[in-house]
Amino acid sequence: MRGATFVDPTGQEAYIFHLVLVEVVRQADATIATLARPEMLETRLIGLKQNQAGQVEVAPVEQLLLLRGGTGIYGPYVQFAAQARTLREAAWTYVVEQVARPLAEEHRAAMLENLPERADFLRKGYDYREAELAEARKRLRDQAREGNSRAKAELGKVKARQRALADRRRATLAALEREPELIAAGEVTFLAHAMVIPSNDPEDRERYDKSVEMEAVRQAWGYEEAHGAAVTDVSTPALALAAGLEEHPGYDLLSRRPDGQIRLIEVKGRAMVGDVELKENEWIKACTHQDAYWLYAVYRCATDQPQLWRVQNPFFKLVARAKGDVVVDEQEIFRAAEA
Repeated sequence: MRGATFVDPTGQEAYIFHLVLVEVVRQADATIATLARPEMLETRLIGLKQNQAGQVEVAPVEQLLLLRGGTGIYGPYVQFAAQARTLREAAWTYVVEQVARPLAEEHRAAMLENLPERADFLRKGYDYREAELAEARKRLRDQAREGNSRAKAELGKVKARQRALADRRRATLAALEREPELIAAGEVTFLAHAMVIPSNDPEDRERYDKSVEMEAVRQAWGYEEAHGAAVTDVSTPALALAAGLEEHPGYDLLSRRPDGQIRLIEVKGRAMVGDVELKENEWIKACTHQDAYWLYAVYRCATDQPQLWRVQNPFFKLVARAKGDVVVDEQEIFRAAEA
């Protein structure tokens, strides 16, 4: 078990981050030859966040990349660190009951779901082979009655194959039915633990916000290029002027689609999910340009699976809650975004 101290530029409270390897296995059954040895079905790397009250939640492993190294534990966090062993036991119980066992159950349910189809496929295969042997037996029996000594010898072999095939059929179907019962959670291994302390440094927050926004812009830009658009960055006064616009156009990307459609895209990124704030100038431009103006909200930028939600004409579709800058709840964006 390895531990370290990190600083979270976005955190409001200290927490312990656990890096855990979870296994799902098919256990062995010595009474069935094909199941005599255990088999690994899945290994999954997960992250866990555990607060000072001991509450645990699954967190993206990539969250570790957003942290920076710390210099140690101090002040109010010393007592929290002293409870690490007890907290680890609670985290282990959580990952077994809330992650490992449900994951094993998913595998079992998937196997049971296609069990009838697999069993039917096997039965048809054995039926086909049994029909072949029955035909061969009939042919050899007729030849043996005519005095063909070689046919008599081959007939005995076919009968033996029929008996062996019947045994294999029973064993294979028995193994197929038994296998789902053997699926279980395997080892739960803690690979590392990190004490994470919130940062009071404004520069940390600024760097973090910039990294989130950069990922959001990358997702929005990639989406437009995937649709054949020519994209121009107009997010700063210098870039906007170079594109022939005013210093503050009120959006980040200018996209020209192959069909002549122009999209004025304001990009907002969030590390996970949360409210999106449109500045007063952005809201005015949304009102001015109507259907040409798009809000691209990218959630979960701190994970390996960012989610892009696109809202055309946000001034019309989203409800303004205040004068000046406007804060838009993520649920409003989900409802208004394109399918």
